[in-house]
Amino acid sequence: MGIPGLARRLEPYAAQHSPGALDGYSAIIDGPALAYFGHRLALAASTDVAKLPSYKDVIRETIRWLDHLESINIRVYAPPYILFSQVGLSSFETTLTYKPQIEHCL
Repeated sequence: MGIPGLARRLEPYAAQHSPGALDGYSAIIDGPALAYFGHRLALAASTDVAKLPSYKDVIRETIRWLDHLESINIRVYAPPYILFSQVGLSSFETTLTYKPQIEHCL
């Protein structure tokens, strides 16, 4: 998925900011981007580079990152809940819910 070469073409226009410089900003993160970034975070956090992260690992790292954004006062605009679930397993064990600490975007 995605547009081939888009990131490479946009990179010269990218800017990096310290967390302090983003204090009070808002973030709107689309679903595919959140899943992609969560997967990358889980890969980076893995102690076994030969093993792909599990679905649970991706969810855990995604929620950790969303919580971190809110801890540095970057508001995450999302539906009231972001549901992470895996079909075929006990919903009690595998469904995690992230509820942003701020009001959701209408």
